[in-house]
Amino acid sequence: MSDIGGELDSMRATAKRFDSAGQTFSGRLNDLSTRMSTAARQFVETADAALKDATELTSQVDTEMTGLRSQGDATAWRGQNKVRFDADLAAFHAKINEATGKMREFVTSVKTQVAGPLNTEITTFGGEVRTSGASAQTIASSFNTSVIGQAEALDTAMNQGWSSGN
Repeated sequence: MSDIGGELDSMRATAKRFDSAGQTFSGRLNDLSTRMSTAARQFVETADAALKDATELTSQVDTEMTGLRSQGDATAWRGQNKVRFDADLAAFHAKINEATGKMREFVTSVKTQVAGPLNTEITTFGGEVRTSGASAQTIASSFNTSVIGQAEALDTAMNQGWSSGN
């Protein structure tokens, strides 16, 4: 009799562990899906902030260039200094505009990929992962219920005996 009692406890413990594992698995998959979605959303927000910063930088550079141009125009130049100043100012302005333009272009391109196709894939993956986790949890719960029922039936049969009502 002690072997059967031990087996019943073992069956119940195994069923409980299986159910717990299903819940843990499902919870972790949900967490993974949520973190991936959050990461994509945060990236898009960061990209928006970077684009705003690039636009503000370009505006600030343009303002500074206007001030430098005005100061240069008000300066009395000798020889080739004015020509050199104008050329250097134009080259500097062009390089700043090129750099901020490339940054905006790159960030916009990456943001478009993350906000579009990658976000769609993350959403699809998240749905599939959540469905798999929920299915695993359902199977684990069903197994738990079944094993507990079997253990109770076996316990009843062993301790109370069979009857025509059972």
